[in-house]
Amino acid sequence: MDVSVLREDIQEALQAKFPGETCVQIAKSVCYRGTKYTSGMILAYGSTGGLPDFGELIQIVVLKGNVGFIVKGYLMSQPSQLRVILADHDVRKVVLPSGIPETVDDLYSAIRDTFSITRDFCLHYKDADFGDEFFTLVSTTDLKDKDTIKIVFLQDQEPTITLTLSDVTNVTDNPSEEDSLDTSSVSTNDTLILSASEDSPGHRYQRWPVQFQIPSFSDLTEIQIRSANERFQKDGTLLPTKDLIPLLPDILRKLAEAIYKYTAYPSSLQISEVAEALTLKHPCLKEPGSFNGCYGWAQRLKYKMNNFRSKLRGLGCPEVEVNSLKRKMTCDQYPAKNVKKPKKAEVNYLPPHVQGETSESLEKERIKLLSEVMKRDNSRVVAQKMDKTFSLRREEIVKEAPAISDFMKRWPALFSEVQICEEFKRITTVSLESTFLARLDQCTPKLMALTLSKGGAAGLRMRQIKDMLLQDNTVEKRREIAIRCLIVYLGEKEEDLFKQYSVKCREPAVSDGEKKKPAAVLDYNRCKGGVDNLDKVVGTYSCRRKTGRWPLALFYNLLDVSAYNAFVLWKAVHPEWESTKTHKRRVFLEELGHMLVTPETARRPCAPRSKAAAAIVADIQQSGSESEYDPQPINKMRKRFLDDIWECGSRRRPSRG
Repeated sequence: MDVSVLREDIQEALQAKFPGETCVQIAKSVCYRGTKYTSGMILAYGSTGGLPDFGELIQIVVLKGNVGFIVKGYLMSQPSQLRVILADHDVRKVVLPSGIPETVDDLYSAIRDTFSITRDFCLHYKDADFGDEFFTLVSTTDLKDKDTIKIVFLQDQEPTITLTLSDVTNVTDNPSEEDSLDTSSVSTNDTLILSASEDSPGHRYQRWPVQFQIPSFSDLTEIQIRSANERFQKDGTLLPTKDLIPLLPDILRKLAEAIYKYTAYPSSLQISEVAEALTLKHPCLKEPGSFNGCYGWAQRLKYKMNNFRSKLRGLGCPEVEVNSLKRKMTCDQYPAKNVKKPKKAEVNYLPPHVQGETSESLEKERIKLLSEVMKRDNSRVVAQKMDKTFSLRREEIVKEAPAISDFMKRWPALFSEVQICEEFKRITTVSLESTFLARLDQCTPKLMALTLSKGGAAGLRMRQIKDMLLQDNTVEKRREIAIRCLIVYLGEKEEDLFKQYSVKCREPAVSDGEKKKPAAVLDYNRCKGGVDNLDKVVGTYSCRRKTGRWPLALFYNLLDVSAYNAFVLWKAVHPEWESTKTHKRRVFLEELGHMLVTPETARRPCAPRSKAAAAIVADIQQSGSESEYDPQPINKMRKRFLDDIWECGSRRRPSRG
């Protein structure tokens, strides 16, 4: 057989052992020195460090009367040790039980997990050929046991930590003087806010500023406004209306574009802030007839933003197109029903796709994300793909409104602590954790003052919780104490709250059928017939009367259900009772009512005022026995009473039921 038709690895092995040979004989099995060898056998062909080396027999060749075995060796993992330089003063040893990894990424992950490194770094190795100088590690083949590697941190990617108090007060109320004077409580100075990561294309991460910055207008507009401002500074003359009208389109367009950088749906307060900032920067634009000098500008901006959104809607901007509720033709696109306008912090309610991406390409990214979630220590790649596919998730939520269970299957990476905070920031441009902690720091003085007024067992428990500050007076401990005291003040149990936070939710029970229905649905379908039947039979003979008091309505229902249960039990014990009658339950209720009322009537000391009722009571008391009582006189008196009412001019005869 020609060597060229064999596999490449077999060709390389033959050329290394028998260079120049072009033809060999191939055998599937051979008997050599009393042992039969076949392809696929595991052979021991040598030793390393006193341990045998094993390999798989992949081909048997016969060349010049000699038998040759081509074996694919199995690498036996030997523990390796590396000397790791973390810093000039920190040198450590790392043990790799499975030997040196095959790739640099695997070694990178092993080093990061061993020393719990969170910052980005690269690996350098010491090369003996160049005087023990360090070089960037690009392949683990350059390493051997007991070599030295060095960790070099990437300085340009270090996280930046800044104290930003004004950013928090933008979304929270300013603390009062009493709060700032209370040194025993927590203040916002203890809160660290991390700087935002770099913006992703197509998303807004700018929050509404504390002081709105008025943009620059066109050169011609700026020249005229500058001249008008100089005249205003000299003699207080405002810009005339005839000179202002030509400038309005440019001014309003620039302001609308600046507002759209923060939100497409500004509130009335935000528009008023823009108008005040405009007149503050350019006092010549104030209106003499306005109470604050900028009311007319606020009205102009409202109409301008409506026109601006209409233009964006015509260009296909999804953020405003999805909120369009105008009347449309039947053949046009369906209106966005059941979609509310984004209010307050709901910017990016439906942002556009990243430039160059479509729904199909982002769907492929989502499928790749499913596999990335299953990998360990892959948070960076997951975060990048989650940020890239944000517009696709918002499109699914707004247009399809999927169930939570279905959404969890499609986006499992979203349901983690880190990604929940990131998604909250993408939608609201607010950092969830830092904003909550900052708000908690501001409210802690008031919470502590509120809990001091509580007495009893709850007050004693809160004082015990506050004693924890004597042992550990840190920011984290003060926040924990504030939350725990609030829970006790509201009458909740601490154990229940923290159990809900720590215990993982159980999977809902589902049926084994094809449709996989929840067990709760099956239980309801199985038992709902009994409930409906009970309501029907109870409604046939009921003691209910019209009332506005819910305890009385509940009492009537208890009597009806109890009477029906008694009838069922009576029939079970006495199946032959009144077997010939079709209205046995009515007879049972009449006898039951008679037996319940007669003993109380017989013990009644005073007679009723009405003649009919007094006659019934006298008849019962004279008989002295329940068995001798006959209900027929009562029925006759009741019939005569109803006839008298009818004869007195009633339009409708009362019911005798």
